[in-house]
Amino acid sequence: MKTKSLSEYERLEKKANALRELVEDLNSGKMALVVEGMRDRDALERVGIRPDIIFTPNGSPQRAAEQVSRKGFAKAAVLTDFDRRGELLVEDFASELNGYNVAPDTELRKRFNAILGLRFFEEAAAKAIELDLRIRNSRR
Repeated sequence: MKTKSLSEYERLEKKANALRELVEDLNSGKMALVVEGMRDRDALERVGIRPDIIFTPNGSPQRAAEQVSRKGFAKAAVLTDFDRRGELLVEDFASELNGYNVAPDTELRKRFNAILGLRFFEEAAAKAIELDLRIRNSRR
């Protein structure tokens, strides 16, 4: 039995819906977001994410975990880049957050990557715009 494959438009629209749901989840205010730098924070804000975004200009997981805890969050999404440094940092952030009794969420990071195909979070806004343009062009 053959299954009907999704059209390019349907596939892209599905990604856009997943991105909207992810943004809503992140804007729920139930968790802090931890990113590596200011450009990452700015790109996420341009995508529409407005919760507490804590960035670590010196990449200090301990300082970030301390800030998250001080702000009273019980959970934090760790959104490090997908390069070698980011892969190492995600574990460091998770460990430090656990030490402050803050539950780290690393799954949202994976969802972002699955939807937008990021290497660096500072690309998020550009990739979201690209997705929107691809949707518009696929309708033609």
